[in-house]
Amino acid sequence: MKIFDPFAGYGTVGLVCRVYGYDYELWDLNPMIEIIHKSAILRKSDIKIQNLIELLEEIKKSQKQFIPKWSNLNYWFPEEFLPVLSKAWGFVHSLPENIKYFFLIPLLKTTRYFSFADEKVHKLYKSKYSRKKIKNLLKGNWETAFYKMLREEVFKLYNKICEYEKLKPKQVNFKIKSGIDTLETQLSSSARIHQIYKT
Repeated sequence: MKIFDPFAGYGTVGLVCRVYGYDYELWDLNPMIEIIHKSAILRKSDIKIQNLIELLEEIKKSQKQFIPKWSNLNYWFPEEFLPVLSKAWGFVHSLPENIKYFFLIPLLKTTRYFSFADEKVHKLYKSKYSRKKIKNLLKGNWETAFYKMLREEVFKLYNKICEYEKLKPKQVNFKIKSGIDTLETQLSSSARIHQIYKT
């Protein structure tokens, strides 16, 4: 049996399928599902905890930079934060594929917190809360706070990976389709598919 989830969200159905040994296919409009899922199915054997600690220290000294070509970059991020953020992203983008996914979601969460976006809501929103948050961060040692939060998020992900491995997920076949193209994608008629609809 192959499980199909057309509104995959965070990809939980896929993780459960692995536990029971079912092949699966996940679709979602949100392109982030691919990064979320690749992070969720990492194995702790891919990297030792000591290596993660060393990499977290290396980020601070990195000279690599990555700055997205956003016309409204300064609207969402205070200019004081940009050098630290660009170094962190430059370093993570330079990592090997299997190691990179230990950092992508943690860095995304940390980056959002250090932006004018309100992390308490799911859409991009510059609220009174987020303006006050940035103002308070700028008054203190925000750079230390940034690396501390990133470290906590990396370890949080690593612990979740360890917890998931205790369920003994199996190697199965899967497909993930994301973005606006999923609106016009057709299911393969050759596959036996059990459709899961969330209400």
